[in-house]
Amino acid sequence: MTASFVEQTRFLYRQGNPKEALDLSERALLEPNSELSPGDRHELLILKSHSLNALGRWEEALGALDCAGLASDMDAADKARLAMHRGYLMGSLARYAECWILLHEAERAAREFGLPMVLAEVLWRRGMISIFAGEFNGAENCLCSALEIASAEKNRQLQGLAIAGLAKNLMYRREYSRAVTRFEEALKIFEELGAPFYSAVVQGELGTCYLHLGETEKALSLLERTAEIFLANGSLSNYQVCLADIGGVYLRRGEFLTAISYYQKALALARQLGDQLSVAKWLRNLVQAYSHLGSPALARGFEIEADQINRGLDEERRRAARIAASHG
Repeated sequence: MTASFVEQTRFLYRQGNPKEALDLSERALLEPNSELSPGDRHELLILKSHSLNALGRWEEALGALDCAGLASDMDAADKARLAMHRGYLMGSLARYAECWILLHEAERAAREFGLPMVLAEVLWRRGMISIFAGEFNGAENCLCSALEIASAEKNRQLQGLAIAGLAKNLMYRREYSRAVTRFEEALKIFEELGAPFYSAVVQGELGTCYLHLGETEKALSLLERTAEIFLANGSLSNYQVCLADIGGVYLRRGEFLTAISYYQKALALARQLGDQLSVAKWLRNLVQAYSHLGSPALARGFEIEADQINRGLDEERRRAARIAASHG
């Protein structure tokens, strides 16, 4: 029965049902007669953390990883993955210095012990955090290396994730047409794998690209569809991004009050999640919307707050860059 707990939880998570995956993992961990093996317990705690992460409950996700780290029988791969998962969560919290230390530790262990798939997972995560930190060249190098390993190991899911990461890097560089091509490549893989959650993530990213390409009808259709999926499965971190991008559609159409309502909803969620990077972005969106609306005083208030947050994030990025440089 314990094996089925792990398998069912993993299936629910991969299908994009983090709320159900979290519920099942917690029931299994608390079940007095489940007789979980140490390995099953460790895996369920990791899956619990992943589910909490998908729900935007990052501090709780770190707590689950802390519990997983108490196991005394972890092998080198378990330890490397644990450092990797902790590092990635630190990146989600914009704690980039701690993020790089942990991801470097995980990468070193993966190389030392000859763990190619762990190495590929670490490099994918390093690439994604590098995008958010504005290190686009470093992101591309990490993601290309992850894709090379995933292709050699015939891991289609990680191939799709690496390709989607490369597409996101292009999107952040404002190369939207090239990004669309790569996102569609990733989407094809996830559809072949029957991975609806990852498909929804990519469709949302495509909506963002079409918004910037001026194809607002196509963008709105994709973004509204994916927003419904993320709201239904409780993935608030993805849902807030969809809300902000829907606001962007209405801003481009000149419907400023509607845009502001979406930006405000996204901002409230970002504050709730403790997602400082998104808080600063949605504040900037409100600056733009209120400026178009002819309300410079309101725009200035949001601008001051965004600048304050960005100064803190920039200092954290500088600290992380110094740490990354010290590790070669």
